[in-house]
Amino acid sequence: MAEIYNVASYLKLAAKATPHQLAVIEPKESRRFSPSRKLTFEELHQFCCAYASGLSHKGIKPNMRTLVIAKPGLDLLGIVFSLFKIGAIPILIDPGMGRKNLLECIKRSRPEALIGMSLIQGISRFFPKVFKDVKIRIPVGSSLGRSGTTPIIRGDYRTWDKDHQPQPKDLAAVLFTSGSTGSPKGVCYQHRHFLAQLHYLKTHFNISKDDVDFPLLPIFALYAPALGTTMVLPPLNPSKPAKANISRVVNVMIQQKVTLSFGSPVLWSMITKYCLERGLSMPNVKKVLMAGAPVAPKLLEDFYQCCPNAEAFTPYGATECLPITAMDGREILSETRSLSEAGKGNCLGKALPELEFKIIKPVDGPLSYLDQATLLPEGEIGEIIIRGPIVTESYDELPEATAAAKIVSEVGLWHRIGDMGYIDAKQRLWFCGRKSHRVIVADKVWYSVCCEAIFNAHPKVFRTALISAPSGTGPALAVELLPKARITKQTLLKELQSLAQSSELTQAIEDFYLHPAFPVDVRHNAKIHREELSQWAKTAKSLSL
Repeated sequence: MAEIYNVASYLKLAAKATPHQLAVIEPKESRRFSPSRKLTFEELHQFCCAYASGLSHKGIKPNMRTLVIAKPGLDLLGIVFSLFKIGAIPILIDPGMGRKNLLECIKRSRPEALIGMSLIQGISRFFPKVFKDVKIRIPVGSSLGRSGTTPIIRGDYRTWDKDHQPQPKDLAAVLFTSGSTGSPKGVCYQHRHFLAQLHYLKTHFNISKDDVDFPLLPIFALYAPALGTTMVLPPLNPSKPAKANISRVVNVMIQQKVTLSFGSPVLWSMITKYCLERGLSMPNVKKVLMAGAPVAPKLLEDFYQCCPNAEAFTPYGATECLPITAMDGREILSETRSLSEAGKGNCLGKALPELEFKIIKPVDGPLSYLDQATLLPEGEIGEIIIRGPIVTESYDELPEATAAAKIVSEVGLWHRIGDMGYIDAKQRLWFCGRKSHRVIVADKVWYSVCCEAIFNAHPKVFRTALISAPSGTGPALAVELLPKARITKQTLLKELQSLAQSSELTQAIEDFYLHPAFPVDVRHNAKIHREELSQWAKTAKSLSL
């Protein structure tokens, strides 16, 4: 049997192997909406075949670049899997990135078809130059009433014959970065990259058909059907994770006996806080992956109280290459926590099988070949580069960005992930912060994650951000307090100054800025926009004054 490279074809295999097992559960959000939907693997396969048939009749063809902007849920899942079945190339952009970024990304990605909600359909008419290549427009969403996308897209599943069979290096999809450290970029995913990710999820994390998945990040909803795993679609808006109805989220997890979930530390912090305040436990949870931002040891402690039978992993990676490592939460608490709290960075663990990372001396410009880089020894902080089967090769229509991020070598392509870190004596990778978040004055360098750890120990502090002092003479710190924290500015200043003097890493920090709510990325609600904070500090009043 020839190897299968189309993710959607693995859904067909699951439908044959376990036709009557539940594949997707979409809980009812409220009485105003349609009741909960449940589909077996056989029904889900037929559902996606019906979408493929309908979209094909609408003119969607293999290799057609198709922009998809729809509300996360069963219909979005059907759209994306049907595009894979056809062989079209879904372009997935988070509409929460803001109109300017959204339009720039759409213009650059040159979609030939648009499957989207009424709002994006209207926008496409107002900005014809941005959507100039779009020839096919297919509306979806609430504007069509309770029946959603069904009347517009779905055809007869029995008329769909055979899924597109791509080559491993054929373009499968374009997935956009969050833009947390610059403009969002479209990452070109080949079919082999999706298959490599499926392999790691199945083998390293032991995800199987016996799990019940709860993907708190929408993109991970693509993997459960291909793995033959039952999936419960979370009742939340991924564009506004901080505003999620946590009561509803937790109730669904308990009712559906969820065993597996992937989500950001912010969402898991909200979930664990809710459970601890009410004395709730989720004994069915067995595996949780927390990623998108550094995971605080306190969150891991709270998590194990709420989910006593679970393993917690903190996968490291990016849209361009994920996963790279996956540190076990108990190892963090028992071995590396004290080092992290002392400013040594966050331990990310060892590389997954077939993956390799190295540390190089930071360089601002492109590095065409690996022999142009200076490799750094064990324990020395530098720029992290990654090689392996999950490393994507290019950005969509951005040759300069591709050249800046990729390094050619005899053993394969390396990706410059944009992070700073080092390798310890156990060959574990440590994260010290984003390269762009360093504060450099003369020959002195301050790393964000290392410095912030010293101040994050303050009991009233929610999070901090290392920024450049407005004077340009050194580092400063922006501070966000915990909700309802009570402390005078004078007391806070004295305590922050005391913490600064407690470590050689932070003794140069003298200016502190109290911010009501940090600007963060939409996707994880955790990646701090430090550049915005640096600009804000130029006109803000320091606590030191």
